[in-house]
Amino acid sequence: MPAFERKEGIASIRAGDSDCTLVTRPLVWPGGRLVINPQECAAFTDDAVRHEVKWQSADIKELAGETIRLEFSFRNADIFAFLAQEG
Repeated sequence: MPAFERKEGIASIRAGDSDCTLVTRPLVWPGGRLVINPQECAAFTDDAVRHEVKWQSADIKELAGETIRLEFSFRNADIFAFLAQEG
């Protein structure tokens, strides 16, 4: 396990001017919503520490108990953490 990982997320991954992709190792989704900390990200309309990620045609809650990988694509941004949140 890289030194920057911790149980509930990552310390920080920074993307510069080039596209960056972060793919998690396989994990069993515990259910609930996927929330992230979208620091200064133009793609979101708020600056919440726990922004709920939503899809137009699916609901991640339906994947409870399934083994999944999360893939984050970003540019000129940092990812500090992600987690499953009940609700």
